[in-house]
Amino acid sequence: MNSIKKTLQYTRMVAVIAVATVASPMASALEPAKIEAALQLAYDKYKNLKEGVNANYIPVLAKVDSNIFGIALVTTDGKVYSVGDINSEVSIQSILFAIKNAHKLDDVLHDYAFSSRMI
Repeated sequence: MNSIKKTLQYTRMVAVIAVATVASPMASALEPAKIEAALQLAYDKYKNLKEGVNANYIPVLAKVDSNIFGIALVTTDGKVYSVGDINSEVSIQSILFAIKNAHKLDDVLHDYAFSSRMI
């Protein structure tokens, strides 16, 4: 569990939450107003976060304005929700890290839920 916590420190938590939420069938069952409210809360909470730096080892990422921030969520049934700066075009090369972390988090939480600690 410590390795997951450490990994999440280096990944934008919002991205991980968004990817994990999209992967869940629960996202499609939620009311649109609740999804929009959750995205707005996450955006408001993290929009001024200035930790970290752009990946300078990938030239196209090094040139991205680090002040832009937006969240987009697409549910499994194709509904799109977004907040913040969603019109900027940027490379998404590093989004794989958020997806991998969401899958790992899902595995860890599943294992934990079915372990003796939860029974």
